[in-house]
Order: sequence, then C-alpha cells, then structure tokens
Amino acid sequence: MEEPRSHVARIESLGARVVTEVACGDMVWRVWGAGPPLVLLHGASGSWTHWIRNVLPLAGHLRVLAADMPGYGDSDAPPEPHTADALADLVVAGIEQMLPAPAVFDLAGFSMGAIIGGLVAARLGARVRRFVLLTLMLARPESADELAVTLQIDNVARSRFRSGTIPVSDDLLRALPAIRAHLAGIWGGRDAFTGHHLVESRQVLATADPTLDAAVIEAAGHWVNYEAADEVNRLLEEWLARPAR
Repeated sequence: MEEPRSHVARIESLGARVVTEVACGDMVWRVWGAGPPLVLLHGASGSWTHWIRNVLPLAGHLRVLAADMPGYGDSDAPPEPHTADALADLVVAGIEQMLPAPAVFDLAGFSMGAIIGGLVAARLGARVRRFVLLTLMLARPESADELAVTLQIDNVARSRFRSGTIPVSDDLLRALPAIRAHLAGIWGGRDAFTGHHLVESRQVLATADPTLDAAVIEAAGHWVNYEAADEVNRLLEEWLARPAR
C-alpha cells in the first residue's frame, strides 16, 4: 500500500494548485479535470484531503475545485472572532475568482462544509445549480486505516480556524430559504453525530426543496465520502449529470 503522505502528494500532483487572494490573505485551491465545475468544501479541522477518495473519480467528468477554506490547510487564517458568516464571505470571494460571474456551478459540502456551503449558496443564488450536503467519523474500525489517521493528524495540526459552535448552530437552517439551488443530501446510516436525526434532517431539507435527492448509506459513518467513496462518487456523478430544473 502506498505511504499516506506519498499518496496525497501524488493525487495533488495530478491537478493544479491555485491561490486566490481574499480579505485575510491566500485561499488555496486544488483543481482537477475538465467539464462542468464542482466546488468541494471540507469539514472542520480538515482540508481538501477530506475529499481524497473523491477528487480523481469525479474529475473524469467534472472540473473539480477543492478548497482549503480560510484558516485550514494551506490557506491563511482570518482574524477572530471566527464566525460562519465571515467564513462564508471569504469562501464566496475565492469562488468568484475561481469561477467569475455569471458562471454556474455545483457545490458539495461535508460536515461543517455543508453549513458554510449553505451560506455560500444563499449568497450566490441561481449561480449554484445543485447543492449536495454530506453529513471523524467512521462506522467500521477497518475504515480507520493509515491514510485516514494520517490525514486527520495533519489536518488538525494545520487548523487555525476556531469552529466553536458552528457545527451545532442553526446557521444552515436560517440560510435554507434563500438557497435557489436544487438540494441533495447523503448521510451515513451509522453517523455518530447526526445518525439519530436522519429523518428530521431529510424533512427539513425536503421542506426547503420538495424535489430533494437523498440517500442513506447504511454501513457508513460521518465521514461518508471517505468510508463509502465509491457509492458517494456514483451518487454525485448521477445527480450532477441531471439537467437543471
């Protein structure tokens, strides 16, 4: 098996590293593939590597833009206090440089990235075509392999954004009425954080978008895009290939 950091470096080398200038300094992106654009936002204490098992399969059909949100990974940290709204404003500024208006794109957010993604989608309106929410973090002990452990150790060491209460806030709920994108959700059935709220979560999203696409991957935990990467990649490719409403 490939050594974890060599694996990360190899996947990164297959794409491009792009730096955008936002109010707090550099916001760093990794980009692979060509086609309709898909922006990926990672979770708390993360980086683009939360999507390590998704970027190359998705890049076969899409232009994949994976952010290090400000305060994470290689991106500069914003000044405190750290809030969801301030972080979303910075992410929007980065997106507007990567995908200048009037470009339309799809958006996927994992864990806290789904909350920030909701605020981003509300700000950018019809420019976000589909918004997929994926809500460390693993259901099966064997999923905590050397790569998963290494990614989390490295990501936590580089995190400078204080997520505080954002993951348990109502920021996303308040943003939902302003989101014009078609909504979709993927959950791990054994998610220790949200598994006991799956029915409620689906109802909330379906109220905002009655045409919601939703899937529960029963054997997966919170980090569903890592633990059940093949199924997540299949769902994203299927849903994102559909024409806009």
